[in-house]
Amino acid sequence: MALLGGLWAHRTDRDRDFSLQTAKQWYVKALERKRIAPFLTLLGAVCVRLDQISEAKAAFEEAIAIDPNYDEAIYNLAVLEEKNDPLRCIALLTRAVEIDPDYLIAHQMLGRMLQKQGNLKDAEFHFRRCLKIDPDEYWSNLFLANLLGVMGRNEEAEKAYRHAIELEPELEGGLRFFANFLNSIGKNTKGSALRSKAILISAHN
Repeated sequence: MALLGGLWAHRTDRDRDFSLQTAKQWYVKALERKRIAPFLTLLGAVCVRLDQISEAKAAFEEAIAIDPNYDEAIYNLAVLEEKNDPLRCIALLTRAVEIDPDYLIAHQMLGRMLQKQGNLKDAEFHFRRCLKIDPDEYWSNLFLANLLGVMGRNEEAEKAYRHAIELEPELEGGLRFFANFLNSIGKNTKGSALRSKAILISAHN
């Protein structure tokens, strides 16, 4: 039943909401037979996609109650708490990476949340942890570059930006961020060149 839920959740040949509602029904049936954290987390993920946030949150909360170490449920609940309760979001993400030190997206989100809170030192730790897990992960390099720029460590920031755009040279967002950074430190010619490239990419897309 859970496998059927997964198949319906990823169908692209039917109406999206119909497929997701069908997936939800299969997950509910699976939970009637076996109430376990993985099935509740899958149900919660489908509810998020259906914009049924209160149901999703309840599913993730129950999953954690059943298995306090189920890091996927913890991470998904943290995502839902990002705007309404940033401190709980941080606490949940911290717990997720304690359970799984190699949980890259949890480290990445935790770094972003800590940076927003002004905790730059710990934010840097989590972005660098991401890069130990995957040195060529585009967004982690970009987030670290941005943070280093905020911290005034311009040489390190430029190196991180350069590595990020070498990984994904056709993503205009990274080019624009790098261009803005270069302009902010007085390297206007290089910044303008990157911005022009970003505009060309945007026009082709």
